[in-house]
Amino acid sequence: MHTFAITSLLALIGLLVAERYGYFAQPSVPPWTSATPRLRQVALAFATYFGLQAIIVPALITVVLQLVVGKDALTPTLENPLTFAVGGLLAFSLTIPTLTLYGRKLGLEVWEKWPKSRTQRYKDLMLGVLSWFIAFPLVTVVALSLRGLIQHYFDLPEVDQEAVRLLKSADQPLALAILLPAFVVAGPICEELLFRGFIQAWLRKRVGPRAAIPIAALIFSAVHFSVRQGASNIELLTALFILGCFLSYLYERQGSLLAPIALHCVFNGISVAMILTGIQ
Repeated sequence: MHTFAITSLLALIGLLVAERYGYFAQPSVPPWTSATPRLRQVALAFATYFGLQAIIVPALITVVLQLVVGKDALTPTLENPLTFAVGGLLAFSLTIPTLTLYGRKLGLEVWEKWPKSRTQRYKDLMLGVLSWFIAFPLVTVVALSLRGLIQHYFDLPEVDQEAVRLLKSADQPLALAILLPAFVVAGPICEELLFRGFIQAWLRKRVGPRAAIPIAALIFSAVHFSVRQGASNIELLTALFILGCFLSYLYERQGSLLAPIALHCVFNGISVAMILTGIQ
């Protein structure tokens, strides 16, 4: 109860300070000079992202492990956290340059929508970092509220998010050392490239910048659905929708992926630290 009250107060203070200093006021920015992706191009980027994550890299790892450890030891090796860690980092490492090069081939500047100076890019990064102080308390308050309602009315056991479960099961230092950059850096960059650089850029042209923000956030949260998480999906997806709105807003406000990437990395990094230290 004390945690909820303190977090609610921090969320309120964060929103008031943000409003006071014009965080939610759309600044005067140049028109977007980057071309807009077409639907089939967005669909191909989406297929590339999930193809590498869910099909190509897992298949490659399975083939390699079968040659190395043999069929008898294949299943336990695939279920080892170290295998998941290596596969995840490899998939992210392949996805980032693939989507970036694909965007450039199409004439899309997925990283920034108008030319920027080094100072402007630094400001984008700092705005993303500072946005954590607004987004995190709000996301936490909503998550805690929904968790309490679910447990009160449905009396269901709490189920960890897939990423949280994987972190908690990583009892090998090497696995943890590989998971950390995957979750904190590579994963956020990949997701921002896809959901902001391609999907939101396309939505912006179709439905306008204001409507594109919640729709892109909704898609971002929906892809994190997992049957294994059960009723916990309600809490998780709602929290990710709010985070997604902040990420989409920063992309629209700054015209650059640097701001949402910075927020996403800091958000994941602090969340991971809280999980590993037992705070969350």
